[in-house]
Amino acid sequence: MENLERLKELAKKHNTEIVLEMDESCDWFFYEEDGACGHPLQISVSNPNQMVPSENIFSVIGESVRSLAEVIMNDDVKKLYFNSEELLYSNFEDLEYELNS
Repeated sequence: MENLERLKELAKKHNTEIVLEMDESCDWFFYEEDGACGHPLQISVSNPNQMVPSENIFSVIGESVRSLAEVIMNDDVKKLYFNSEELLYSNFEDLEYELNS
């Protein structure tokens, strides 16, 4: 959970709060789901009920890292629901780099 705490600290520098409970007060939702292909898919969306697969679902982890960094640095996003173990553990260094750039 060290990476999760570090992510929360980095997000706070961009005035974004990371929460682990999905609720209506969240401005953005970033989470992982199992794809039909057997690989995890990363979903990044402002409203889970209005998802556009070509814009909000990422199968390439590098694209999802950039997407998450852009959301965290977006001034309009104050509260972000986050649930993605794959990104947190396998590509955290890339995310940290993006947020510190």
